Amino acid sequence: MKKTCGTPEMKEKLTQTITGGLPKFPEDPDYQVKVEEVKKHWQKKKLSLSALAEELVACRAEKKEEETRIAAVNLEFEALAQLVLGKLEDEDLHSINTNDGVTVYAKASVYPSVQDKALLFQWIKKTKAVHLLTVQFQSLKGLCSDLLSNGKDIPPGVKCFLKNGIGVRGGKS
Repeated sequence: MKKTCGTPEMKEKLTQTITGGLPKFPEDPDYQVKVEEVKKHWQKKKLSLSALAEELVACRAEKKEEETRIAAVNLEFEALAQLVLGKLEDEDLHSINTNDGVTVYAKASVYPSVQDKALLFQWIKKTKAVHLLTVQFQSLKGLCSDLLSNGKDIPPGVKCFLKNGIGVRGGKS
């Protein structure tokens, strides 16, 4: 394995170039506890940098294989969910219980998309909803969901899509 090296000054300059002097991103503390446990496992092996790098590359390949497998499972799940949703609609049902006591039910989710920023901005000013000026997707989604569920119009400049899906309650996973 090829190593690149340099002086501490070069390392510092590289760190500054990469980070732009920004502080380190705070990791999720619960996740980091788990990471530390796994790190202990690897540290006990006392592997060289080259060996750790090889393990990292192998782990990345394994991760890619698992992601491919999960993508196939997600595809299978979506196909089954669409079939179940179609059957529920055909039979005029909202939900069904499996023999194991798991409830499978129809649900709808709102997905807004800003179509006209100027029009939306005018609405934000008019309704004094200035907190929306830094609106995140989930906030806009929540706002639109609340407005629609209360029979109100969505903000001008926003177009909503409704995605029907299936929810599962109960069972082992």
